[in-house]
Amino acid sequence: MRNFDLDKTTAIVRAAVPFLVVIGLSCLAQLPIPWQTHSRVNEAERLLHAERLLGGARFDTLANLTFPDNALEKFILSSVSKKLRSAKNWDKDAISDTIIREANAAELDPLFVLAVIEQESGFNVEARGKFGEIGLMQLRPGTARWISQKSGIEYRKKSDLLDPMTNIRLGVRYLAWLEKQFARPGHSIEAYNVGPGNLRKSVAAHHQPKSYCRGVMKRYMRLYARIQSRYTVVRNDSTGDNTSLN
Repeated sequence: MRNFDLDKTTAIVRAAVPFLVVIGLSCLAQLPIPWQTHSRVNEAERLLHAERLLGGARFDTLANLTFPDNALEKFILSSVSKKLRSAKNWDKDAISDTIIREANAAELDPLFVLAVIEQESGFNVEARGKFGEIGLMQLRPGTARWISQKSGIEYRKKSDLLDPMTNIRLGVRYLAWLEKQFARPGHSIEAYNVGPGNLRKSVAAHHQPKSYCRGVMKRYMRLYARIQSRYTVVRNDSTGDNTSLN
């Protein structure tokens, strides 16, 4: 048996340490830092859309806020993670990222998109409606195909709507299109439920359905109330002064 040379072994280990550190740091650099690759909420568009939806005092009280860094992104991911229902194990981070990215592109508040999803399907990926609606945002195949042709989002068959990312992309674009068709936010929200043609007929007959819009807006405002209870936020004052809450 060879004699164990402790001094020589120690010298070898010491010489190897710098190389091991470099290798370790290189490996860590390849790992995604939380939120480094995640889409960030476009604050300017969020505020503009929230003000349009809420208006006046409700906007100032609920949505005209500055949140801690990544608070909105974390809240959206948390909401998706807790509420999503599916027979498949979908990537919840990818779903929350899609909600934020598509809302940004469509100039919508991502919390409004969350509220619509909750109203439509209760976050059930496989939800089916009595009129053929499918998925998280309860789109009909015909509507999905039409939006696909207008937006360039890939859609081939109705089973594509069971993919939550595809469903969200198409649903958000449909919401954005409806907002451009109706001057009043309440009308565009109701049109998502009954269809733009039916909504116009109702308005022409001096009958304006409101139950769906009320449900969406109640969920939307509740989401903002939950954020305020979870994080320390700063209320933006139109005079330029900021007030810390919590």
